[in-house]
Amino acid sequence: MKFFLFATLIGLIAVAGAAPIGAPAPELQLQEFIKGTPVKLADLKGKKLLVLHFWGTQCKPCEQAVPLINAAQEKYAGRDVEFLAIGSDDPTTLRKDRAMETLAIPIASDDMVKTADAYLRPGDRLPTDAVISKDGILLWLGPTVELDGVLEEILAGRYDLAAAADFDRFDREMTEVTRKKDYRKALALLDARLKRFPDDVLLTTARANLLAHMLDSREQALADLAAAIERKPKTFEFHETRLKLLRERGASDKALIDAYARIAREFTDQPMLLVQLSENLMRQPAGSFQLISVYTLAHTAYTDGKFTSDRERGRAAGALARSYYYVGRLEDAVKYQKEALQLLRNTPDARRAENDLKFYQNAWTVSREIEQMEKKNRE
Repeated sequence: MKFFLFATLIGLIAVAGAAPIGAPAPELQLQEFIKGTPVKLADLKGKKLLVLHFWGTQCKPCEQAVPLINAAQEKYAGRDVEFLAIGSDDPTTLRKDRAMETLAIPIASDDMVKTADAYLRPGDRLPTDAVISKDGILLWLGPTVELDGVLEEILAGRYDLAAAADFDRFDREMTEVTRKKDYRKALALLDARLKRFPDDVLLTTARANLLAHMLDSREQALADLAAAIERKPKTFEFHETRLKLLRERGASDKALIDAYARIAREFTDQPMLLVQLSENLMRQPAGSFQLISVYTLAHTAYTDGKFTSDRERGRAAGALARSYYYVGRLEDAVKYQKEALQLLRNTPDARRAENDLKFYQNAWTVSREIEQMEKKNRE
């Protein structure tokens, strides 16, 4: 779930004023229904769940969420679930937006964002969805990407409303004390929560961010994350947060090399994660730790990874080829890029693989020509 807590601890601090999870859902204050049959809470009571999809124009994440909300509507249409998109813009602006054609659910314009204010916490970002029970209770609030799983739990009777409401209360208390900059109180709240839920990923990383950024205890945060990794080495979020803090601290090359090497050892069962990390490093300014870490991640993925398709293995081969290119081993770069191209033919990655191969081959040819020129000059 996406909780207000995480947003708070990275700087999106505000007072929580929206209806809490487990409370009666606020009335819908809408200016105009623009598409589809009008929806009222009273009409659905005792009959259907209601999903509210809060969105806006000029919102790239909202555009990206359209296939998700459309797929959910299609999947749950026959299962007592109603959908309504609530746009934050005025009716005229909404009518001009391409979502009028792409969104497959009813659309209404909010009344001066009164409905959004009644449901969304200040840290929430569009698009955000709300699920209201048949008896009018706010069950859940979160990002569209999580909606399908939540609806499955609710309809199967597995959704724990009490637990969700309990966390929502904790989250709001955290928000309030953080807004007041009472970071010691926030740490105490996190510690108490962690006694109930040891090694909870969100709580553990939130505590590390609180220590590092608001209590000037970066070394303690790093030590705590290292301990968490020892207890749960397969939890990538712990590694990811520790890497971020190491880079912020200006850690030594060795510390960063060791951190990436540990990730390579722990996640051989997720080779595409290693490939993605390698590719991300290659987009950054070069440094000694990056060069060896790029190779370690790519080589581990290529040699030890369990791939589900030729395309995955091709991407790994391509990452390894590029790591060889960066350290001047051009013959190896050409060798592995040839394999990458063979595996990536008839995929969206084929053109780039072909261009990279031509580039490495040209670099290798030019390198040998320069060697010959220099040898001739010496003679």
